[in-house]
Amino acid sequence: MYKLMLAERAELARHDVRSIRYALCGSAEVPEELLAEFQRVFGAPIGESYGLTEGGPVPMANPRYGLKKRGSCGVDVADCRNRIVSISASGDGAVDCQVDEVGELVTRNPGVAKGYWKLPEVTAQKIKDGWLHTGDLMRRDADGYYYFVGRKDDMINVAGENLYPKEVEDVLLRHPGLKDACVVPAVHATKGWVPVAYVVARDPAAAPSEEEVKRFFLERGAPYAHPRRVVFLPRLPLGGTGKLDRTALKRMAGELGPIESAR
Repeated sequence: MYKLMLAERAELARHDVRSIRYALCGSAEVPEELLAEFQRVFGAPIGESYGLTEGGPVPMANPRYGLKKRGSCGVDVADCRNRIVSISASGDGAVDCQVDEVGELVTRNPGVAKGYWKLPEVTAQKIKDGWLHTGDLMRRDADGYYYFVGRKDDMINVAGENLYPKEVEDVLLRHPGLKDACVVPAVHATKGWVPVAYVVARDPAAAPSEEEVKRFFLERGAPYAHPRRVVFLPRLPLGGTGKLDRTALKRMAGELGPIESAR
């Protein structure tokens, strides 16, 4: 949304937007360049947070004043109880994770929905004793700041290794020639599933090659996590709500057929 706002240069030039004091973002990590451009145009910072319609809707956020941690979703909002629980035991008797251990976020607060309309089975599965099981994977650092890792159902099992797409995306987005990236699973002939990256070049006329992007990752990330294919797109697909359509990319990856790379 903020990218779309900043793209309306003619409209922004016609209006005084100095009344804006603070903005929140909760759908994805905010790129440094977007933070800087928003600050320049509006004279206001963006605070990163996390939210979902049935869960508060914002159970955690970076504080407006005080310590903000780039890339984090912030800390517990007042009256919100958040837990990170073991993925393997996120049902009854769920075990709380240790500091920086990845697990599923469950939240309990006054804003949690009573249930899902006409979906009693889903309600029983996701809301237990007032705790909403979000399906989102997070970790919490020693200062109590949360970090979004991915969706539980997006996790890729690469020959027994659990891989979270965001881990790969974060490394790829450090490449100066890329401005967008999304990683999804694809069938592999021997490993079961492997990551495939769909990327957008910052400058299509000077885009890095697929092999260059793979090499960039291998120099910075775990070998089992490197994308076996890198596919360049003009833009990543968006769904009806304006969010990344990961399902469409999974479908595209499925059309690639089994990948047979040795690694």
